Formats: sequence, structure tokens, C-alpha cells
Amino acid sequence: MSYRWCPQGGVGTRRWSKFAKYLSRQGVTTEVVCADYPFRDRVNWCADVSGNDRIVRYPTPAGYPDYLRQPRRGILVKIGSRVLQRTTHPIDTAQGWGRHFVRQCRQRLDSGTPFDAVILTVPSFSALMPFAELAADYPGVRFIVDYRDPWTYFFPDYGRTESPERERYTALEGEALSRVDEVWFTTEEHRRDYSRRFPESDLKFRVLPNGYDPEDFPDATRLRRGNMIAVCPGTLIRERMETLANLLRGLVQVDDPVLNQHFRIHLYTNERPALDDYEPGVREAYARFVRLHDVVSPPAMARILAESRFGLVLHDANYTQTVPIKLYDFLAAGCEVIYLGPPTEVSRLLEEKGHFCATDAVDTMVPLLHRLAARHPRTAAPANEFPQYAIPELTERLLLLLTRQ
Repeated sequence: MSYRWCPQGGVGTRRWSKFAKYLSRQGVTTEVVCADYPFRDRVNWCADVSGNDRIVRYPTPAGYPDYLRQPRRGILVKIGSRVLQRTTHPIDTAQGWGRHFVRQCRQRLDSGTPFDAVILTVPSFSALMPFAELAADYPGVRFIVDYRDPWTYFFPDYGRTESPERERYTALEGEALSRVDEVWFTTEEHRRDYSRRFPESDLKFRVLPNGYDPEDFPDATRLRRGNMIAVCPGTLIRERMETLANLLRGLVQVDDPVLNQHFRIHLYTNERPALDDYEPGVREAYARFVRLHDVVSPPAMARILAESRFGLVLHDANYTQTVPIKLYDFLAAGCEVIYLGPPTEVSRLLEEKGHFCATDAVDTMVPLLHRLAARHPRTAAPANEFPQYAIPELTERLLLLLTRQ
């Protein structure tokens, strides 16, 4: 089950679109109960799941007004969404979806079709509670929660001791996890944190990472062009903007002629950075080093990455439990990764393999920038040295998780 599915897009639909694609090649049918969506987002993975007899979509009412879900977020849509967030949907937009997906799931489970597992991918997190209640009614079927992100990312106060909501949300989440059979995470960091937070469910916790689809990057083996373009797609939230600002401060501090003349950062985002909040030096460096582009489709982004030397990851210390999924696409496209953010299991592996990693602080970026300027030949490891992150390999791991007792 996934609240979001083709034709809805966004990075949240990518993980299971890819798994469903490769599961179908193993002869596995994936039935997807999702919320109906009357639009078609530009960034989507419909090509992976459409027209495949082994990927069956069961759309249900969303439980949220369609006009507030449209991708073009005008002022009236923002106001309407804010009103519902403060009244009927304080957790998330899927809060009214539970009764609809439960009804559809009961129909499928009672149809006589044997199911290996019923998997809920979250967020949206409000679906956890009705999913757990459904699991209690079908003890002979394996119910699995698959976390793309932890709930704490979407409720910053949730993880703080002084938050009045902390105990309530912890109790809701803990009760839901206690009723399901397994819980999957994308990183070891996320699994460890939830083992600490919910020790009573620790034995259910497994890690199934995100990864790259090699079929998205058929040209990845060709020689990288000699440019110094660093591509950074995705939303430019405040924390990422702070990391970008520190990178620009580092570039000014290094003041290297190679970087000044050739290094450029290409942002692909629908947001426009609020540069007025920064000092003149950052604004001047932004004008010199940054090029702003609109969001493009995944195939178009694959072509852009295939022609760019670097992939830039702007991570943030508040999000140490997950890894930005675009990092894996950078590997698959043959890019050298520039990772700026908290050290993680993945970033440490990247650094061992010759990629560029630093924290989000200026003083750690300066040595990295000197390395960028001095090292023209590529020595960073390509994607084939990270086979554990190829989605065909991850699909095999998924099947092992489903068949183990």
C-alpha cells in the first residue's frame, strides 16, 4: 500500500515503483492500493509501472480534497491546506485515507488470492494506525511496514523532550509497530535509532536500502566530460540552503582560479532561494557559481547527469537516519559524488572509494575544495563498485526477506 502512486510523482513514489518493476521480472505480482490522483506530476516513475500486467493498481478515494492536492501550489491551495492541517488532518494529508484503503485491502485479502505479504510504505504516517488494526484481523498474513523516512522528520517537535506531542505520537507509532510482523528501514542508522526508541519491537527490524536502477543510465560507462559541473536536483529546504551557503563561503575563502573559472553548481528546483537572508559575500558567490533551473523529468535528469562530472548532495545534520536517494543516481550516472552533511554509513563508504565527503561546516569543506581544484583525473569509484545498491540486487534481498521465517 502506498498513499502516493503513479500518476502522482515525487521521490516518495520512486522506491516501490522500482521494486515493483523488478519483482515483476521475477514473476511476482504487486497489487498496489493507493489514493486516486487526478493530476500527473512532472517528476514521476510511471514508466516503470504502467502497462505491466504484474503491477495492478487499486485506486481509492484519498480522503482529502483533490483541489488541495494539485501540484501547482497557489495561495488558495496553501491556505486551504493550512486550514485542514489545523483541523481535520493534523498528522498528514492521508489522515482520511484509512477507511478507504482498509476496505479495499479487506476485499483483496478475502478474495481467495494468496498473498505473501501486505506492505505499507510510509510516509504518510497516519496510515500506520489503521494498517496495524487491519493486521490484527489477518494473523495468517505477513504485515510489513516499510519506512522511507522516520516520522520525526515530519514532526520536528516529536523528537524533543519538551514537545507536548511527543508522548502521543510515540505511543501511536509504538502500538502500530507492535502489531505488525516486520519493519524495514533504508539505513542502519534509522534501524538503530528505532531499536532505541522502540526496543520491544527490535527483533522485527530489518534494513533494505534504497539504490539505483542501472537501466536509467545506459550511458554511464562512457567517459565523463572534462567539465566541473555539479548537479543538485531536489527541494531546497532551509537546511540545504544553509549547507549551500557554507559551500559558497568556502569557495570564496579558497579563491582558487580553477574553481572560479570552471566549477559551477546547477540547481534543479522549483524554489527560489531567499538570498536576502545572507551576507553580500554569499549573494555574490551565488551569482558567480550557481545556475538555477526548473525541475525536469527523471529521463531528462539522467541525460543531464550523464554529461556532468559531479553530483552534489546537500544533506543536513537533522536528517542523519536516511540518505538522499539522488546519491544513488549520481553513482549510476557515473558522477563523482560531493557529499556535504553528517557522516553516515554510506558517506564513509563513498569516501573510502575516492568520492568527496565533508560535513556541512565551512572548515571541513575547504580541504575538499582544494582537492577538487587539484585533482583533474577521475579516481572515484563508479557504480559497479557499489553492487549492493543496484535495485536488481536489492530486489533479491527483498525476496529473501519475504521468504524467511
